[in-house]
Amino acid sequence: MSARSISPDGRRIAFSRLDSSSGNDLWTLPLDLSDPDRPKPGEPELFLREPGEQANPVFSPDGRWIAYSSLSGTVTQVFVRPFPNTPSAGKWQISTNGGTFPVWSRNGKEIWYFAPDNRVMVVSCIAKGASLAPDKPRLWSPAPIIGAGLVAWNFDLAPDGKRILALPATPMSEGDEKGSVHVTVLLNFFDELKRRLP
Repeated sequence: MSARSISPDGRRIAFSRLDSSSGNDLWTLPLDLSDPDRPKPGEPELFLREPGEQANPVFSPDGRWIAYSSLSGTVTQVFVRPFPNTPSAGKWQISTNGGTFPVWSRNGKEIWYFAPDNRVMVVSCIAKGASLAPDKPRLWSPAPIIGAGLVAWNFDLAPDGKRILALPATPMSEGDEKGSVHVTVLLNFFDELKRRLP
């Protein structure tokens, strides 16, 4: 099982799970939040089972859509389906030349994804009722980032949608400004929090 996303209301987890007969399928897990400190999981509910390998399900900010990646044959592409899914629901392909690890912008109008050439692509999407109108993918930056492989992603979008946090594919060179990177590691976070709060 690989959990990837929580719905905006915090009441569902989207995940992929391996099935011996169908491969990786997409599921959601309802959560009972009557006691927020101890959420209780309900019964997993199948979201999508189809030929190929489905992975990386991500809820849109309004909870109406799930973006995911699907491997059919040799190419993995990014798709979007409405949530909840029904047999008559639409399906929209977001990537055109391969893609994995979709990430929604905070306003739900763009989807970012990781392309096979280790670059980040972005697609504008307009929701029209129960339909989605994706634009053509465009390159976000020519700078490559470290390949994420098939099980982990290597980038996330800042809330303002203007920056991406990622590990670059090429290290900083000798001529780059030194001392501009600062890393803080905080151990025993909760002990420190108790000490600072009255």
